[in-house]
Amino acid sequence: MANASLGLLRVRQGKPDEARKSLERAVAASSQNYLIHYYYAYALSREGNRDMRTVMGFAPETATKMRTELKRAIQLRPDFPESYSLLAFVSLVTESELDETLELLKRALTSSPGRNDLVFMLAQLYMRKEDFKTARQLIDKLNGNNNDSEMRQRAQGLLTQLVSMEEQLARIRKEKEERPDARNTPNLRDSQDANGQGVLISEVDPSSILRESLRKPAAGETQAQGALVRIDCDAKGITFNVKINGNILRLRTESFRNVDLMSFTEDAGSEVTCGPRKPEDNVVVCYLPLPNARARIDGTAKSFEFVPKDFKLKP
Repeated sequence: MANASLGLLRVRQGKPDEARKSLERAVAASSQNYLIHYYYAYALSREGNRDMRTVMGFAPETATKMRTELKRAIQLRPDFPESYSLLAFVSLVTESELDETLELLKRALTSSPGRNDLVFMLAQLYMRKEDFKTARQLIDKLNGNNNDSEMRQRAQGLLTQLVSMEEQLARIRKEKEERPDARNTPNLRDSQDANGQGVLISEVDPSSILRESLRKPAAGETQAQGALVRIDCDAKGITFNVKINGNILRLRTESFRNVDLMSFTEDAGSEVTCGPRKPEDNVVVCYLPLPNARARIDGTAKSFEFVPKDFKLKP
């Protein structure tokens, strides 16, 4: 119990590496406390991944450990929804055991019908299985019966991704029907299903989905892509310095609260602070240009979206 208490404390302090060591000892003692198993899996999920929105993958042995601990936590306390949510997250990242996780999530929602985070996870699982009809119904539910503005925004972003995936797959199917040699297109590859039958697997371009998910410029705004090289802060406000085609674009705002910041890559790290960005960040920025060409400031910053190094705003 001492190891368990210390592990839970380290988790709450944001020290997952230290938490893991203590929780490992507690788990090894065959603990019957569901929270120990859940927090052990949680600590494993945070190792090297400070921002859970930008996790790109887990090592196979880590994913296996997490699944084992989460299933044990569910067995010990079936009505604890956080275990289901983290298990769904692992399934999405690893793209495995989707059907089993779907059934577990649906079971959890029968006892916790108001958990919008579980509904959001369930919609993502159905999208991964290309059941867009069911996924859309769940997203509509989040948009229609939700007072949480952040969740509505996340649901809208998920809907944008869903529409983009539907359009891409529709184009692929149409191309396959119209062109006998569509099997040789780069978006399709041969594979086999569980019964050994030949199937065509569609490969959706993630950059195309990301372009659709980016914030759309408002009236009068300009959208551009460049490298965020430095953030200067003073008593009057904040200046973002963005390098575009060799030139520095200086964008001003009164505070970070006035700018929409979104990350689509783990390269951005977990925080945005004043000073030089090392390494420089690949960003898509929206801003309001200033009419005075001689001004030291080029515009008012509206949004910064951190994107992967190989992403291009225009294909």
